[in-house]
Amino acid sequence: MFFLRFDLLVFWGCIIVLHFFTNKLIFKFIGFWLSGEHKGNESARMSLVRNFSPILDSFFLLQLNARMDVLVQSRNWYSRVPSKSNPSDSASRLQFSEYRNSVRSVPDYSLALKALENSWKLDELIEKGS
Repeated sequence: MFFLRFDLLVFWGCIIVLHFFTNKLIFKFIGFWLSGEHKGNESARMSLVRNFSPILDSFFLLQLNARMDVLVQSRNWYSRVPSKSNPSDSASRLQFSEYRNSVRSVPDYSLALKALENSWKLDELIEKGS
């Protein structure tokens, strides 16, 4: 009898993302959104968080995922969300029409640069003994 193990699909999905996008994900924070439609995804999420499963084939995939995490040096967040709230659901179903009106914002680093300059000025004052 054949049955589909959803946890293995989730583990493979994470491994594949880390493998194929290694150069783009180095030292990044990554959010993995797991579909909330299947209740087994909660156990898969907790297995990813702990990097442990008592089931041997799941354990080997989790260890491979952990090695990819170390290789990529990423900080991963695993979350299970209801299907209607999942930001990746439409893309996973190849329905891109709702993304047409999305706007990609350009980050403004002016405040961070000003804080860095103030920090350098403070360091100079401390070095001078003022």
